[in-house]
Amino acid sequence: MLQALSRWKTTILSVSAVLAVGLFASRHIVGPFSGGSAPVGPVTTEAAAERVGQRAEVCGRVAEVVQARDIKGKPTFINLGDTHPEQPFTALIWDGDRTKWDVAPEDLYGGRTICVTGTIRRHEGTPQVVVSAPAQIRLQRESEDPPTDE
Repeated sequence: MLQALSRWKTTILSVSAVLAVGLFASRHIVGPFSGGSAPVGPVTTEAAAERVGQRAEVCGRVAEVVQARDIKGKPTFINLGDTHPEQPFTALIWDGDRTKWDVAPEDLYGGRTICVTGTIRRHEGTPQVVVSAPAQIRLQRESEDPPTDE
């Protein structure tokens, strides 16, 4: 009887450990990228303004990529559609996250058409997504249909 209880206790502890690891992974590894729901889109840079507060995939042509080394946090601004201050949408990468890219964002995305996934917020009137990982940005294939405004 004592042996059976010992095996049962070991089984319960093992299952509990697996569940705890799974919960940790879902909240801390997968959660920041999934946002908990499927993104809306793809949408155009102009339609992003209508999606503030939502998780969406915004696609457009990169007009400029600039790292502002004189601003705290040394942000990299990926402006889609037009250059600053006329850009309809910005993807923002903080300096602490730039190390996650094997190739500098300005070399990788400059002049290309990309899709950015994340929760759209406004900063000084411009819709933007804070990008913390390369997986949030994908290069759009030339054969891919452009996004449409819904």
